[in-house]
Amino acid sequence: MLTRRPLLPTFPDVEERQFRIDQDLEGRSYRSEIWIILLCGGAFILAFQSYIVGGDALPSFGGVVFFAAVALPMILRWLAGAQSPVRKWSAQLFIIAVYIDIASLMTVRVLTTRQGIDVIPLVLPIGVLLTLLVVQLRLSILVATLLGGLVVIVTAELWLLDITSNRLFDLVAGSAVVVVPVAAAVGLDRANRQAWKSERDLYRLTRTDTLTGLPNRRALAERMSAVVGAGRGEAMAVAIIDIDFFKRYNDTFGHPAGDACLRRIGAYLDREVIRPGEFVARFAGEEFVVLVGDDDAVDRVEGLRSGIGGLAIPAGDPSRVVTASAGLIRLDGFDDDSPHGVDATLAAADAALYAAKRAGRDRLTVFDGPIDVRAIPERPRAIRRNTDAEPVLHTSWRQLWFDAPLEMLFREQFDEFGRPLRRYIMSGLLAVVVLIFLFQKPLLKIPDEADAIGRFTLVVGITPAVLAGLLGNTLEKLRPWSEAIYVAAVGVVITAQMVERIVQLPRGYDVVPILMPIAVVLSLCVIQIRFAMLLPSMIGYTALIAGLEVAAFPLTVNRVLTVGMLVLMAAVATRFSYRVEKSRRLSWLRSRQLDLISRTDPLTGLPNRREFDSELRSVLMAEKSGGLLILDVDDFKAFNDHFGHLAGDDCLCAVGAGLAAVSKSSHAVVARLGGEEFAAILRGSKSGGGAGVVDAAESICAAIARLGIPTTRPGAVLTASGGLAKWHWDPDHDAVEETADMLMARADEALYAAKRGGRNRMMVAQE
Repeated sequence: MLTRRPLLPTFPDVEERQFRIDQDLEGRSYRSEIWIILLCGGAFILAFQSYIVGGDALPSFGGVVFFAAVALPMILRWLAGAQSPVRKWSAQLFIIAVYIDIASLMTVRVLTTRQGIDVIPLVLPIGVLLTLLVVQLRLSILVATLLGGLVVIVTAELWLLDITSNRLFDLVAGSAVVVVPVAAAVGLDRANRQAWKSERDLYRLTRTDTLTGLPNRRALAERMSAVVGAGRGEAMAVAIIDIDFFKRYNDTFGHPAGDACLRRIGAYLDREVIRPGEFVARFAGEEFVVLVGDDDAVDRVEGLRSGIGGLAIPAGDPSRVVTASAGLIRLDGFDDDSPHGVDATLAAADAALYAAKRAGRDRLTVFDGPIDVRAIPERPRAIRRNTDAEPVLHTSWRQLWFDAPLEMLFREQFDEFGRPLRRYIMSGLLAVVVLIFLFQKPLLKIPDEADAIGRFTLVVGITPAVLAGLLGNTLEKLRPWSEAIYVAAVGVVITAQMVERIVQLPRGYDVVPILMPIAVVLSLCVIQIRFAMLLPSMIGYTALIAGLEVAAFPLTVNRVLTVGMLVLMAAVATRFSYRVEKSRRLSWLRSRQLDLISRTDPLTGLPNRREFDSELRSVLMAEKSGGLLILDVDDFKAFNDHFGHLAGDDCLCAVGAGLAAVSKSSHAVVARLGGEEFAAILRGSKSGGGAGVVDAAESICAAIARLGIPTTRPGAVLTASGGLAKWHWDPDHDAVEETADMLMARADEALYAAKRGGRNRMMVAQE
């Protein structure tokens, strides 16, 4: 669970440590990227001084300072990267490198400016500072280092240089460029944490049995693969523990009592299986798998097995309690070269288990291998697993996307989050426009002609665009075009600013510092615009600013460095936006998967009991007539005993797939209730009334036999029995719960009547 400290989100201690480890691992790769980018940038600066501007561009000390600013930080950045030999200090080394860069650049800026040489633009140290945004620093450290670096820059600028109106304008624009991403970084960190937490939750959920809380079959398969793959190098034993006469227990006390019994036994095993290297999982139904050390495996498993009887769970007869049988195999009897390692091991333990059952139950039998893979019963070839492709996030350097219709669903949520941010940015721009309109002349002390040009630009160019962007992200009617309207508004604002800059600067009035259009274009990266639209916008607007700046003004060291840093900042900000959107998409996708998993049976892919109950109540509210069908696969325990539980799982998958296919024609909702029990909700409006409901139910029951799954009897195929309860009523909110419970009870009674009548049939409950 996320907990809040004053501003910055954190996890509880254990999760927080793991999150920071994972974050730093990813961050080192980003630090390597920035190292390469800045290395190229540093080389460009030195080459630019030597070959383009000439040796007189900087004073004699400038080259030395630039060398120190490039060489030492680059060594530190390399040490902070993915291949660093001192990875523990990766983040700290990168921060030190950034601060050395800033100190070096500000030193050169102050010294050259005092000598009348405007070499280092303010955008250069600010751009270096912003590289901290994309290297996965801990949020508290990121905020502190960004704001600390900004304080250093502002202090040096105000304390060591003369304060002018133009310099103040530059500092305000530069501060906005830093502060706005800081606010966005908080949202990015929360999104990263949610995605990370969702992934961990998804991992645990997909590997945890919902009834007992123990690891499930997926977790067991992973652990078994690791243990069996280790061969004799890991002395372990595998045991399958099965609750004796559990079907009889379920039939006597009902499924809720059976679930409570399994939960109690699961809790007992979870408490007891705690030695290093030991592992316990719920295998299937009433079966559990335990991995223990090989040295005292027999005594250990026998203690666990007999402990279940020690729980003294009543079994119906006052003199009897619930007991368990177990089959054990030592892995030192396993053939390492077998291609069926896990299956073969489980099949051997299963064979030992059934030997214990045949010997009278309530005992342990040890498999005395080696395993003959050829002796493992072959699974019926008609069986196929029901697997559906999971949704995938597609990525390329140009865009991120889901397949339809998920993409449209995500865009709605993504845009919903971004619209308030766009309104905030546009409201801020509108406030800046008002302040400039009111105080431009007295603050900058410009003549009437320059003031008139500035006011004309504000009124005719910038203000209408800002208002359009604000309204486009406020009015519901314009919601579908909110992104495009904002991007277009930014384009108009940038164009107006650059036109005024081109007109005013040659006259000596720097009323539009270059940081102003830079700040506006960088705002695109923090207001939730899809990357497919953002990338061409950033390329186009960055090229517009850079092209006009280079074409309209003389090419100086300051200007070339400004344009170069503009390109670098745009690239870093675009990369930042890419990561934000990817994080949002992954978090959204995992949330959907978590929700789907919570409503889906993991074995068959059908809706589970929770989803079925919810769907039944929804149908009862919408349909005046219909039917509830409960199905039970006939003689499934005999199938499991003969073919083994792995084939039993495949059988249930095939049944689920068959029921899902036939339900489409009858518009029924089919679900797995548990074990070998399935259910279907039949809508009267889709089935043609009462007779149609019965026909649809019979077709669903017969579908299992049509699968042709062979059984233990030669020539026979697997069948199912069913119980149908119909309803005819006027929907009543207050009676839905009572009606749903009544229908389940009536259908269950009809099902047991069908079984008593000889199985392979369907009975209709009396209305």
